[in-house]
Amino acid sequence: MTLQDSTGHPVEGAKAKLRVDQDISDGSGHISGSVDLGSCHSDITFRHTEYSLGYKNIWDTDLIYGVWRLEIPNTGNLDLGIGGNNVEYVVLGHLCDQKLVSSNPS
Repeated sequence: MTLQDSTGHPVEGAKAKLRVDQDISDGSGHISGSVDLGSCHSDITFRHTEYSLGYKNIWDTDLIYGVWRLEIPNTGNLDLGIGGNNVEYVVLGHLCDQKLVSSNPS
């Protein structure tokens, strides 16, 4: 992850939190680490269409949604957040499995 301000400059000293794991960005705005999300068992499947290289591809995707949050808390004099609306957190989904249902020339 790289933390940048709205002009694209790195933000040093900002905190990022994915669930319970936390790191602090360095002078170049970088944060790195790993999280073990464990095995994935989903009751939610959605079908979506993708157009790529002249083909219409239909996929079924199993996912877990809303179990993890990425947080960039506002600390000290740093006015931080995620995205254009500068929100404090976003909810993430975990893609468990994807199956190609069909692929046909479009």
